[in-house]
Formats: sequence, C-alpha cells, structure tokens
Amino acid sequence: MAEVNKSFIGCVQAATALVRYPLPGTRWRRGVVGRRRLEEFFRRYLPARRAGDGDDLFTALCHVESDDGQRFTDDDVVNHMIFLMMAAHDTSTITLSTAVQYLGQFPQWQQACRDESEALGTTTPTLDQLEQLTSLDLVIKECQRLVTPVPGIVRRAVADTEILGHYIPRGTLINVGLHYTHHMAELWPDPERFDPERFSPRTTRGPRPQVRVVAVRRRRAPLPRHVLLERGDQDGPAPPAARLPLARARRLCRADELHVPAVPVGRAADRSAPTLSAAPTSGATAGSTG
Repeated sequence: MAEVNKSFIGCVQAATALVRYPLPGTRWRRGVVGRRRLEEFFRRYLPARRAGDGDDLFTALCHVESDDGQRFTDDDVVNHMIFLMMAAHDTSTITLSTAVQYLGQFPQWQQACRDESEALGTTTPTLDQLEQLTSLDLVIKECQRLVTPVPGIVRRAVADTEILGHYIPRGTLINVGLHYTHHMAELWPDPERFDPERFSPRTTRGPRPQVRVVAVRRRRAPLPRHVLLERGDQDGPAPPAARLPLARARRLCRADELHVPAVPVGRAADRSAPTLSAAPTSGATAGSTG
C-alpha cells in the first residue's frame, strides 16, 4: 500500500508539471510511472471482482449494466477506480481532515455541530434532515475556504483577451488560483481566521463577502488514459491536446500570481479586447479534479 500511495501522489503532482515529457527525475516521469503502477494494481484484482458479488464500488463497476446490456470494459473499470482516487478520495479526505482539525481547535463549534446532529435522533439521516445541520454546513464551507481541496483549476482561453494588463492569446492555458482567491483580504475580512459565521445570513460583523467558496465537483465519466496522463515512455508521443508546449511552459514560468504569460500590453493595444470566456481544456492531466 505504501507503493500505491507513492504512485497516487506521483499522479497528483504530475498535474502541475510544466515540462510534460517523461524525463528522468521530473514530476511528469513520476506521474507516468505512478499511473502504470496504479493500473497494474487494479488489474490484479479485476478477475476476483468480476467473479464476486460484493457491495463495494469496485465490484459494482465490474457488474453494472446499461439498459441495453452493455458493461464497462476492464480499461473502463480501471480508469474509474483511478479517477475515484483523484476526484473523490483526495478531496473528501482533505475536507474531512481539515474539519476535524478546526473542530478540535474550536470546541464551541464542535459542540454546536454535535448538538444539531444528536437532535436529529438518527444515525441514518435523510437528505432533508441533513439540511437541518446548519452549523456543520458553515464549518464545512469555512474549511473549504481555508484549505481549498482543489487549489487551482486549469482553463483554456477561447479568445484573445487581456487580464490586468497582460495579453492572453487564444488557446493559452490559465490556472485559476482558487486557494489564493479564498485568502484575499479584499474579499474576506480577516481571511486567516477560522470564522464559519462569515457564511451565515445572520452575521453582522463587517462586510459580507461578495464571492462564494468555489467547491469543484466533476460529474462526468473518466477521461481516456492518454488524456488523463501521457504514456510517452511506452505508447509514443502524446496527443497534442495532452501536452503543454515547452515555449508556453517557459512563458507560464514567468507569470505573476494569476499564472498568465507576462506579455507587454502593447501587443493587445491594437486589438479589441473581448471578454475572456474560459472553457475546460481538453488536455486534462492526472491530478485534474477541477
């Protein structure tokens, strides 16, 4: 399991690799190797899950059928399980561990959450009953603000535009810094303080922020393997959409806190500056849970 965890971390960190070629000692290389080991790990258990009748998700994916009787292939099941590790396990554990930390540090909020939970009188609450846990809702929102489970998401500019004086050519990859935004003093009064009440409609302490915590959720099926992570060491060159050109990587290295190319504004002076419309990039990488 230590090897599986190491492989998982390698895949997650590969999402921030600038040079996307499996050179020895690089993040991308560790991601490529990690991805291969995760595939081998899940394939080892596939036959038993195909033959079993357990109620775990792995087994369910092996047996689920569409209305016309189609089932997931082995590759589909493996991709789903790796995607589950990236998009569900990691983000959920970050939020839960952060909540445990802050509830331990602020016993008054721990008691408020406990009182509301016990008032339900059940260990299996319905969705309507969960809506009554208002204190827990405030705590979770504040935890996601302070320790953002997905600290940044990548989008591709679909038109030439300009952001804070920087010219953004169409097709440029842009990192939206959610964690940075959640700690901006101009948006959040006393941003480093744990204060779930800032999300309460009853609060009167200072100006209410005009923005909301960005909770990233993905609701689509896993992407194909070559899009999740390049297998350039075995399968040849990656598709163009799954690779970040080295020239663009160098420009991104010189970016400011918005992670956009530091191109002189003059280049955009003779252009009309359309509104930036961000769309998900088709070249999502291994740790992309945005």
